[in-house]
Amino acid sequence: MTVLITAGDPQGIGPEITVKAIKKLSKKERKRIVVIGDKNVLIKAGWTYSLSGIISVSSPYRNDDKSSAYISFKSVEIASKLIERGWANALVTAPVSKEKWLRNGIKYNGHTDYFRKRFGKEALMCFKKDRVIAGLVSE
Repeated sequence: MTVLITAGDPQGIGPEITVKAIKKLSKKERKRIVVIGDKNVLIKAGWTYSLSGIISVSSPYRNDDKSSAYISFKSVEIASKLIERGWANALVTAPVSKEKWLRNGIKYNGHTDYFRKRFGKEALMCFKKDRVIAGLVSE
């Protein structure tokens, strides 16, 4: 099973918590992980090639705000396409800035809104710890 992790907003806590979470996994578990995000930001957060696979996303924009929104959105979009094509079995998303997305012309109010519109179904955010799985029913 391949698990994709989008690293979230490059200017936020996403890259840092992504790297910290991956470091807690065993080597066997890390072999199943592919991170999608800004490689340079992830390296600054402590990511290395020995931790996981990576799909690096860069931005054509010079403006930090627009660039950050673009990278976080494109990461989610790429992950969705890979899931649709059967390349991966699961997706974990780090935080994005909904405000940045909207301010920079990305017409979705975050992950949940994007998934709902892309797949035509309600998305359910879940949290799992050991044998407990909890679903978040608000946005």
